[in-house]
Amino acid sequence: MDTDDLEPRRQAGAGLSIVLDDFSVTDLMARIEDLKAEIKRCEDAIEAREASKSAADAVFR
Repeated sequence: MDTDDLEPRRQAGAGLSIVLDDFSVTDLMARIEDLKAEIKRCEDAIEAREASKSAADAVFR
């Protein structure tokens, strides 16, 4: 049994809606860079899943 199925899934967008009023410009710029890196990571994961699905679809055609 895969133990990943037993852990709660993180909700999409969790932690994105924080109050930005107390952040400095430098902190905000760093946050933007972190979010860009996370977007890239998500895009890479999507591409990997799509490639796996395409490969599986090809086997069953």
